[in-house]
Amino acid sequence: MVSFYYGTDNLKKDITSLVFEKCKNGYSIVIPEGDQNRASLFGDPCEGVLKSIYIEKDKSIMKYSSNQRINISLDFSVKTEIPLKTAVVAIAKFESNYINDFVNYHLLLGFDKIFIYDNEDTPTYKFENKNVTVIHLPGNNHYKAVQYVALEHFINNHIMNFTHVAHIDIDEVIVLKKHKNIKDFISEYIVGDCAGIGMNWRHFGSNGHSNRNGLPDIARFTKCEEKGNNHIKTIFNTLLCACWTTPHSIHTVKGYHVKNTKGTIIDGAFNEDIDFSVIQCNHYKSKTLDEFKYIRTRGRADLMIQPDENIIEDFNKIDLNEIEDYSALVFYSQGITKFLRFIGLEINEGFCEQVPQQLVDLKEITRFKKDILEIGFNAGHSSQLFLENGCENVVSFDIGIHNYTIYGKKYIDHFFPDRHSLILGDSNFTVPLFNKTVDVIFIDGGHDYPIAKADLINCKRFANKDTIVILDDTVYNPDWQHFYNVGPTKVWKEFVEQGFIEEIKRVDYSVGRGMSWGRYIFR
Repeated sequence: MVSFYYGTDNLKKDITSLVFEKCKNGYSIVIPEGDQNRASLFGDPCEGVLKSIYIEKDKSIMKYSSNQRINISLDFSVKTEIPLKTAVVAIAKFESNYINDFVNYHLLLGFDKIFIYDNEDTPTYKFENKNVTVIHLPGNNHYKAVQYVALEHFINNHIMNFTHVAHIDIDEVIVLKKHKNIKDFISEYIVGDCAGIGMNWRHFGSNGHSNRNGLPDIARFTKCEEKGNNHIKTIFNTLLCACWTTPHSIHTVKGYHVKNTKGTIIDGAFNEDIDFSVIQCNHYKSKTLDEFKYIRTRGRADLMIQPDENIIEDFNKIDLNEIEDYSALVFYSQGITKFLRFIGLEINEGFCEQVPQQLVDLKEITRFKKDILEIGFNAGHSSQLFLENGCENVVSFDIGIHNYTIYGKKYIDHFFPDRHSLILGDSNFTVPLFNKTVDVIFIDGGHDYPIAKADLINCKRFANKDTIVILDDTVYNPDWQHFYNVGPTKVWKEFVEQGFIEEIKRVDYSVGRGMSWGRYIFR
């Protein structure tokens, strides 16, 4: 028998059932390092106190501290990993309008430290954040190009303190397509004989803008080239790096290679086998024409002798606006509502995040459920909750009258690829075409009595005796009812009284907000 606990020597929380449940859904469970990450999985028995994971097996107790990542396999064997420590190195000149967004983004991505080499004549860039180090390195009259001087300084003074490093410029951001943070990406891809991953550039154009509007580059510029650029930037294991050969590439120790995410070996600063499905390096080089002209006056940090350049011709080459790509903005927003506001859209219907207790109830009802059917996607808040809560697949039906619905879908697909489907149209016609039994049915569609009634009736065919059916916006307190509560409340009450639904619970949360749930009765 194996038991798992989370907490301190004197105050532990039994997490055995949660660990077993997680392991059933895959080959293993990874318990992350850090109290905050662990508490998001298991709750927090003693907030503010450093806690450990305890594993009791064969009458012995193993204790793992918060700075260890733990991989528990299906047979309950345990493997601990040395914590990754990651850094970004960048050189900055004429970047005052952009550097804060660059730093905030990459710290949010999970990098532990940002090193900024300040190439201004007088010290310019200052940060209160202890995770940012600024080193003043003025001029471009060194014994080699200033970018190489900066990298050499980093190697001599700082690289030994980190397991993995990426050197990128302030007009670049690293975008993950299948991972929530950079350490999860590293743990999957920079393994074995892989010393580092080459991230291909994707040039983003001006979006037709001519002036700055105060938004971050990732919100201003969402249109880019479709194919991508064969230049790479490299994120690498510091123990397997002999030196930087260029600002784009490294020389590895013998027997190890830089690769792309397909496993193809990359030799040098270029990768022709471009694949943006896992990672890419967004390059906001053009911005607007006025910004491009200004930035070009600083010169190039990778060259000592500056070349003659045709600014208009160069701008037109990289002002590429072929497809829309919101992936960086979706990540940076860290929320559907904020993402929509970045692109100028406001939600004009209620959603579950507005009612904290409803979030708690929905999480409890849907925890570790496999398949969920939802009527009423709106902006996607409930779908996000279900998927974050361990649900494997969500199918949403929505009438599609709001212009923000399709952008909410883009947000969901970024964080939960291949786990969500959105079917647009009148639920009276679209829902009957569905054909799959699900674990939870969440109905939050049309609020008129006939629509709510039809949705409840039509969804019974997707239920079994264990399926939970939830009807949103039922409110029984007459003083709290709004016009949109009347139809759903009447339907639910009738169906319970008629023996169509076995009610588990109903809750009035606040004025106009309530929810009821139960199971269909099969005779």
